[in-house]
Amino acid sequence: WFAYDMVSGVPSTIFFVIITCISTFFMTKDYHWLVAFMYAQLPKEARHKIKTVNRSLKSALGGYVKTQLILMCFTFSICAVGLFILNRDYALLISLGIAVFDAFPMLGSGAILITWGVCHLILGNYGLGIGLLAIYGTILVTRQILEPRVLAEQLGIYALVTIISIYVGLKVMGAIGIIVGPMIAVTIQTLQKVDVIPKFKEVKRDDYK
Repeated sequence: WFAYDMVSGVPSTIFFVIITCISTFFMTKDYHWLVAFMYAQLPKEARHKIKTVNRSLKSALGGYVKTQLILMCFTFSICAVGLFILNRDYALLISLGIAVFDAFPMLGSGAILITWGVCHLILGNYGLGIGLLAIYGTILVTRQILEPRVLAEQLGIYALVTIISIYVGLKVMGAIGIIVGPMIAVTIQTLQKVDVIPKFKEVKRDDYK
């Protein structure tokens, strides 16, 4: 009873935190064994499907990273040329920073170029301000044209599906949806391959050319 009274006296929140910490410790310590144990309980067919989905998602993530690296190269090149024309110091270093920013949907090259350009317009440096905004416009158009095509090629899904998934993801989840949308499209495609969800009826494209 003494032990019961002592445990009962501990606030439930503290008790929950203690249990969570202990559970997390053991789950982290034996993570690989726990995963292997649960995996072994599944039927052979289910294990095969999970492997296929896992492999496809890893491939999709790698494809997304490759896409961003390709687009970063384009952003860097456009920025470098534009800043050299505008006779800016440290053009290559600034271009590299903008290219890295552009890889993150929540930030984007506009976070730097629009702010920079507007500041110069306010200060009366109209030529430089317009030039910086023009660089951003060029990057934006180039990215809008190239991203769906490059991403579709890397992910192995139809370009129109990629565009729709990016658009829907952006509308539903905001900037992070640009990443999540295509990933969901790849997941759906993979689940169709392993017969978890019904496949779309196929129509030969050559018959409609």
